[in-house]
Amino acid sequence: MKPPITLSVFREAGFAAEGTEVSDRLVRYASESLGIPVRRVTLEELEQEDERFDIITLYSVLEHLPQPRTFLRSALRLLRPGGLLVIRIPIREALLVHLFGARHVVYREAPRHIWIPSMCGLEYGVQCEGPRMISRLPTSVIASAGSFSLSIYSGGSSAFTDTRSLGCYLSRRVCGAGLAIAGIPFALCEFLTRVTSETDFFFRK
Repeated sequence: MKPPITLSVFREAGFAAEGTEVSDRLVRYASESLGIPVRRVTLEELEQEDERFDIITLYSVLEHLPQPRTFLRSALRLLRPGGLLVIRIPIREALLVHLFGARHVVYREAPRHIWIPSMCGLEYGVQCEGPRMISRLPTSVIASAGSFSLSIYSGGSSAFTDTRSLGCYLSRRVCGAGLAIAGIPFALCEFLTRVTSETDFFFRK
């Protein structure tokens, strides 16, 4: 379960990777522009097709779901015994989340972000469903610097920038990039704590 571009990286590395997506636009983009298999299908439909996978990734997924545990159980049923579950999710103890509080982008994206777990809560919640955590890794300094920038100025994101005026679009993007550069020292401090605004968790079934 990957964004199309990330999925293409896995395929280039030799994985027989495929994705699921709820957006028709992204499904078309993946198939027409990237030539990679992304299906518009639910987990329940995959179960009925008796699909099973060695690795399942949930990158920036669970925080958007009103019933994350139900979704997680469905994903785990699709994972083969000994398989790897990778979850990338915002964590409330991260340094920059503490620094900005309710202004941090992971909270300001409500209602797209429905819940932000604690580190212990995420680990405990997943392990209650059976798999054991084997590793936890911070995401990149660049990603954290981007969170720093968007927490100060959400208009710097391509998702929020007004594209009707090229000059306005460029100025907002330049401003966002400048703030991201200014945030690199803060992002580096967050990275060194090993708990970043988005953190990767690895579980073995």
